[in-house]
Amino acid sequence: MAQKDQLSTAVGTNHVTLNAVEGAMNAIDATSKHIQAVANEMFEMSKQSMDQATQALDKLRSTRVLDEVMSIQSDYVKQTFAYFTQHSRRFGELFMGFPGEITKSYQDAWLHPGTGF
Repeated sequence: MAQKDQLSTAVGTNHVTLNAVEGAMNAIDATSKHIQAVANEMFEMSKQSMDQATQALDKLRSTRVLDEVMSIQSDYVKQTFAYFTQHSRRFGELFMGFPGEITKSYQDAWLHPGTGF
């Protein structure tokens, strides 16, 4: 009888350990995907910034009138602020959802045990 209790305890411990490992692996996967999403957003932000600056510089090179220069600079500042606001909102969304993704991966591993145990 004691051996059966020990075996049942060992199987239960293995189940808990496997769930913890599965939860950790899922959290690492979620973290990896999240970091990739942040890197992609940073890339897009940098690309838009470079494109916008290049376009504004090309326009400034071709103009000879002070009013046009002021208009181009004003438009550049407006666009820059709009892009900044857009990307700040996106970063906020990414970072707000990140803890929930990690928590969910642990909850899923803990509440839904693997097959065979």
